[in-house]
Amino acid sequence: MKNTQIRKYLENQEIKEHEKEMIEFVKSDFRNDEEFSVLDIGCATGNFINLIKENFPKAKGHGFDISKELILLAQNRKLNECDFVTADMLTYAPSQNFDLIIASGVLSIFDDFREPLLKWLDWMKQDGSFYIFGNFNSRNIDTIISFRNNQIGNSNWEGGLTSYSVETVNNFLTEEGYTAVFKRFNLKIDISEHEDPIRTFTKITQDGERIVMTGANIITELYFLKIKRST
Repeated sequence: MKNTQIRKYLENQEIKEHEKEMIEFVKSDFRNDEEFSVLDIGCATGNFINLIKENFPKAKGHGFDISKELILLAQNRKLNECDFVTADMLTYAPSQNFDLIIASGVLSIFDDFREPLLKWLDWMKQDGSFYIFGNFNSRNIDTIISFRNNQIGNSNWEGGLTSYSVETVNNFLTEEGYTAVFKRFNLKIDISEHEDPIRTFTKITQDGERIVMTGANIITELYFLKIKRST
């Protein structure tokens, strides 16, 4: 699996709006003086692990990404008790299980979410938490979408815009013995269109609603998903 969309991570190291909300979820599960382990799947430059460390100094952070260039930037942060490695999401095999696992914007890469999700859930401790952020459909329709970013001269079809329905994912997790809680993410800022056409941007409708669109001119619904093992 190859990530050709790393430019946006190289350009912008600021905390993203969804990360600000995600850290509040972490605060609801862990005390700021608590020691716990956290894994960020597709960690890019380590932005969220860095945010974790700022709020939870005793946390032990781990992250992996398929891009060596992004991982080098994460390693250069030299965060205390944190490690970052280059690895593929489907072949990575951590040496431990984690209290908290984060996966932002990665589930939509896959045409079938079940294999990667079950693999990742196996890395969670028995009483651990798994937070996912990404595209989900409030209507009970699953879509598989591939794209080619002609602007950067890429002739290969890529994933990343696929959207599974909330009901599909919820039913699957329930059958596998997990509880799932979805929370809609409402972006509170405007995002202008970028010269790279695959980037997301916002539009304001006639009734004043702010909608998020992908570079493929697809309206996208963004959700947080919190997963725990059923008791």
